[in-house]
Amino acid sequence: MQRALYISGLVGLFLIITLCVSCSNNQSSSSYVSERVEDLKKQTAPSDASVTEIAGIASKGQSVSAQWEFDTSKTRRDYLEWVTHRLQPGYALESSGESSLVFGKTLGGDYESVKIEAAPTKDSLHVKVTYVIFPD
Repeated sequence: MQRALYISGLVGLFLIITLCVSCSNNQSSSSYVSERVEDLKKQTAPSDASVTEIAGIASKGQSVSAQWEFDTSKTRRDYLEWVTHRLQPGYALESSGESSLVFGKTLGGDYESVKIEAAPTKDSLHVKVTYVIFPD
């Protein structure tokens, strides 16, 4: 009987430790994503940018994403060149089009993608940035 109680206690302790480690990993993962998003906002928005929309960090299946939009007075060509220089060499340019760029990198087994869409409006350039991280 004492042995059964002892084993039950060890199993319970193991479960508690496992839950604590799991919670700690989720918090550090969430913190990492928040830091990446803040850093990318600084890298992708020029000094004259006026933020029009910020979508919070969202989880979908295994991936986590964030999105933000802003307007700038830069031309589409100038902005896309500017942001390319800002994101490289940290990210590889994976595809480019007339009004969009996709950058990516693998870090620690995770894949990170940054998609930039730039559309001219009457008075400015509207930019939408989408960041997605796919964990290993």
